[in-house]
Amino acid sequence: MVLYAQSLCELAETEFERTSMEPEIPQTIQAPKLPVTPVRTAPPEKPCPAGSVSVGLSDVAFTDVRPWITGTLQTVTGHGSYYNGTNAPVLVWAGSIPSVSGLNLRGESVYTSGLGEIDYTPSAGEPWPSRVSLAPGESLYYSFTEKDMSSTALAEIRYWHTETDSVWVDYAEFDLHVRCGTVDVIPPSQGKSIPNTFS
Repeated sequence: MVLYAQSLCELAETEFERTSMEPEIPQTIQAPKLPVTPVRTAPPEKPCPAGSVSVGLSDVAFTDVRPWITGTLQTVTGHGSYYNGTNAPVLVWAGSIPSVSGLNLRGESVYTSGLGEIDYTPSAGEPWPSRVSLAPGESLYYSFTEKDMSSTALAEIRYWHTETDSVWVDYAEFDLHVRCGTVDVIPPSQGKSIPNTFS
């Protein structure tokens, strides 16, 4: 009986030593779930608009003809237009009307018009605008007037010529204006010059 008790005691001690030598397995701790925040990406930039704005003279008329010492005096009125051929709204500066030159047979300028005016009427109670917005496909008309031009001076002119280099047109959207610069300005389909029909 004593031997049996001793054997049980030794067995318990052996089991204690074995279990005490085994590495302790740490308990698994589950991390708390954090909320998922969606990543916001910037919207893609709009591409720069295609197309251009055409500007040019369409006709020149002679009115109020009256006799003078040599020949006649008359009022000369030229009409032209801006056409927005882009796919975005543009701004036409009211003071950016192209001047018109009268060219002789040698291509020399014998006449230069003063500043023209856009054909635009603001809403009642509104001041005259510094610029006018044009949607894609829209036109804005302008004109110049020269009073008391002599028939002698007109006889020298063979062509009425418009330069577009001084015409300034911007995109109406500020982002496009910053990224894409000014709008391309080109002559109309008939070109920069039209014949002088005065006779």
